[in-house]
Amino acid sequence: MDKQTIRELYNILQKKLNEELINTDKYKEISGRCDIADEILKNSLTKEEYSLYEDVMNIYSELMDFETEEGFVKGFSIANKLRDESLER
Repeated sequence: MDKQTIRELYNILQKKLNEELINTDKYKEISGRCDIADEILKNSLTKEEYSLYEDVMNIYSELMDFETEEGFVKGFSIANKLRDESLER
């Protein structure tokens, strides 16, 4: 399976997981805490400072998404390789 196909699989699985995840109590609790902290921060900073903070958080989120996707692709690829090697024996 090529990396593009694995990435497509990742995106399908991630979408399904996100749909399930947002309905959990734990997600709602963490999201609520995040909203409260964000509101406090927003009221404590100037518009320029808050804008910079948002930029940093967006870049960090992009980095985390990239890292998670790459980890999935690498792990899936390793699992397939090990499966193929075990079948060859």
